[in-house]
Amino acid sequence: MDGLTFQTHTVYRRRQSGERLLLIHHNPMNLCSLMVPEKDGRFELSRARKTGVDSIIALRRSGEFEELSPLPETEFAFILRELLAQVEPDDRPFVQALIDQPTQE
Repeated sequence: MDGLTFQTHTVYRRRQSGERLLLIHHNPMNLCSLMVPEKDGRFELSRARKTGVDSIIALRRSGEFEELSPLPETEFAFILRELLAQVEPDDRPFVQALIDQPTQE
């Protein structure tokens, strides 16, 4: 991937609008992630969509977004628990695996 690395979760901010996106790299077997947009200061879990690695690389290289620090582990864990009920059935085992991982905080 040309020296680019992915964390379990990363936040990007659109430079012009300030809109944030949460990237959840939930399915490394298929190089598939969930991209969750923000609205009114909250990530809209119902609007999570699958995004392939090529799209993520393009986003990062576009210059349109800046990468922010990852969310605190406790906030990310809360989002994952809420997201679990909203993702497609084939994504649930991957989101559950992230929930089950020990936190580093």
